[in-house]
Amino acid sequence: MSDCLVSLIMPVYNGVRYLADAVQAISCQDYSNIEFIAVDDGSSDGSYDLLKELTKDLNAKVIAKTNGGISSARNRGLDEASGKYIVFMDQDDLIPADYISGLVNAIESLNADIVIGGTRQTADGVHYKSRDLDPSGPYAIYRNTAPWGRIYLRSLIEDNHIRFMDTRVSEDFYFNYVALTHGRKVTAIKQSGYVWKIDPKSESHSNMSRLADNRTEDLLMVLDNSLRDMDPDSRSVYTDYMLLKHAVWYLMFTCKGSAKEEIKDTYDRLIAWLDTNLTGYERIFGLKITNPKGETFKIRATVRTAMALKRMGLLLKFLYMLR
Repeated sequence: MSDCLVSLIMPVYNGVRYLADAVQAISCQDYSNIEFIAVDDGSSDGSYDLLKELTKDLNAKVIAKTNGGISSARNRGLDEASGKYIVFMDQDDLIPADYISGLVNAIESLNADIVIGGTRQTADGVHYKSRDLDPSGPYAIYRNTAPWGRIYLRSLIEDNHIRFMDTRVSEDFYFNYVALTHGRKVTAIKQSGYVWKIDPKSESHSNMSRLADNRTEDLLMVLDNSLRDMDPDSRSVYTDYMLLKHAVWYLMFTCKGSAKEEIKDTYDRLIAWLDTNLTGYERIFGLKITNPKGETFKIRATVRTAMALKRMGLLLKFLYMLR
């Protein structure tokens, strides 16, 4: 394994209570050639000063910027990066000591552009779920859309001008959908080192569990731009399923606490988008419960059930029941 520089990018916003553990995890890596880029996105809790103190003995860039959201923070990190490889980490997550070395070894030995590992989920400090990937399943590389838990060849990102969209929803979906389709070789591995800490009070949980602020408009923009900016030669039944799955997720996840009028408007607009852009989506893979291989049974069953309800004209009524 070489010692090529890895740029580890962490967006930070009011993260004082997490930063000591996160920086400690980075400083304990058994891979030494790491450029740590922490982008403080206008924190008001002293995160920037704490980062400067915690990283004084590391090869680190601590950048302060006005608040612009997680996409702008990650994009600033990409602009500052100089490593051969890119790795992302969120401020409240953790990585084991061999995390970076394992990913570098995989991407170099496989001669890949992106290598994707599984994750371990924790809540209140207790491990409760492993999201392992099955490398033999062709859909495994499309299963997760978070930017962490994987390593990217930086030239892939820069040569294709890939950045996170400035949107209130699914900025990570767009980034990874476009990157995956432009990758010459993308591989899943069994490594599940990244520790994703679930916080029910986080932005993604507290604000996405209902329709608000016209986020549906943002989602449609993400879907449109994903198709526009992907490598068209890489479009397949797997990339189409990725789009369908995301639409189904959004419909089901945002119904709680939403008014019927909001749900119907979102349903009408998303179904119209699917009808226009995904030919035959209602019966994708013949809707066999065993496909696509590499996806979890729960997700396959959810998408299959949603499409069965759609064909029977019952999906909207089902969404009302989820309120």
